[in-house]
Amino acid sequence: MSQQIAVITGASRGIGRAVALSLAAQNYHVALLARNEQALNALADEIIKAGNSASVHIVDMTHQQDVAEIIAAIAKTYQRIDVFVNNAGIVKAGTSQLSPAEFTELVNTNLLGAFYGLHAVVAVMQQQQKGYIFNLASRAGKVGLPFLGGYSASKFGLVGLSESLYKELVHSHIKVTAICPGLINTDMAKGFKGDPESLIQVSDIVKTIDYLLGLGSTVCVSEVMLECAMHVIEENPMKAI
Repeated sequence: MSQQIAVITGASRGIGRAVALSLAAQNYHVALLARNEQALNALADEIIKAGNSASVHIVDMTHQQDVAEIIAAIAKTYQRIDVFVNNAGIVKAGTSQLSPAEFTELVNTNLLGAFYGLHAVVAVMQQQQKGYIFNLASRAGKVGLPFLGGYSASKFGLVGLSESLYKELVHSHIKVTAICPGLINTDMAKGFKGDPESLIQVSDIVKTIDYLLGLGSTVCVSEVMLECAMHVIEENPMKAI
């Protein structure tokens, strides 16, 4: 079997970077997509120096034509896309107090950008009748959170899109899983005032993807919810009793 190809968006930092390193170590060629050319080149150098394989693709996921062209070029070069980690995203606090421009930016990045990637990758995977898509959503895409209404709206949309694709593509031997974590110890959690070790760790997301990829071909998982223990405790109505 030829080397498997993984396409990872938002690969320059955080979850995307960690997943790229993990998959590269498992002999995937990792196609790294993000806007930060310097960070992507540094990551690719790290992967290649470790004896593994990577390529760099500078793209803003909100630019549909650019996304389509890059995905098509990857598919043409490597003749396949086995794994798509749809990870690029941003967070902004606010609900009704968000400006229309801020809300639009959230939707453009977290939902439209994710859709543009899916639109290009699904066509490739349908042609090869195989593949695995991971949509990095959020717990906020399952449970509306105060002061995160705009972000929640964008991630609710991604979860719905992911669930529909999960049901549509299973007959084409394409798996689709939405991963919905709570607060993760990344740059997005900079405002968190507690112990970072009490949060979900990036390594937990990596382990989740590794586990899902290791399941048999007949097993499909539509979504995985990963919650911080402290959030479960804080929202437990029995706590005050």
